[in-house]
Amino acid sequence: MFSGKKFFFLFTFLFCIGITSSWLISDQQKVIEQINSASTKNISMVKLQNGPAWVKVTLKPASEDKKLICGNQPCLWKKSEGIKTVIEDLRRGGKWIQRATKKKFEEEPQSVPFIMEDETGSILMNDWLGIEIGQDLMKLRFENPSAKAPGETEDSDKAEYRKDSYLPENSEAWALGGFENGKPTGYINGVFYLTSLGPERFSTNQKEGIKSLYFLSISSKFLAGLLLAIFVYKKYSNRNNATIDP
Repeated sequence: MFSGKKFFFLFTFLFCIGITSSWLISDQQKVIEQINSASTKNISMVKLQNGPAWVKVTLKPASEDKKLICGNQPCLWKKSEGIKTVIEDLRRGGKWIQRATKKKFEEEPQSVPFIMEDETGSILMNDWLGIEIGQDLMKLRFENPSAKAPGETEDSDKAEYRKDSYLPENSEAWALGGFENGKPTGYINGVFYLTSLGPERFSTNQKEGIKSLYFLSISSKFLAGLLLAIFVYKKYSNRNNATIDP
């Protein structure tokens, strides 16, 4: 059924999938334990008590003078990507010609300092280093500037498709992170999380993600074991047949 090389390749492949998925399950279980071990506090408490915590906050700009706009809406963080038309110079048949082509683009995220605030106080966040914004908290804005108005000409920077992901000002969020002397720090894998999900829903989402890993781990190990059993059986049968033949 299988040559030695094919068997070795398939068995190793399935075995590695099983081991890797088991490692990911263990790692994810530790993450869930960290999520559940963080207690719910308010701003005044995390300023006095060190350690991990969940804090329900409102996200506001640190300064009214420095604004970031997405569409017509003020925001704290945004990132744009899409497809745009660019004009390229090409040399064909000894002549230079211009050709319009569409290319993907992805802009660097833009952000402004912000404040996490609740009824008991506020914490200033000067940058976004180490902060992960949950997709559940983000808003999306789609744009198609390629639809030209009468008399408008297309240029090399005209975007054919654009998607803006942004975090609006005054968003209600849950912050999950460590706090040391009143200052936020990374917690799970060194990350400070902002999400619209509370502690229970956030933990439940992580548990849902682990189910597929369980299935992958069990099925790959089962198939590896089945493959080994078939290979051993075939080898044993061939040996017996060789012994019986005159």
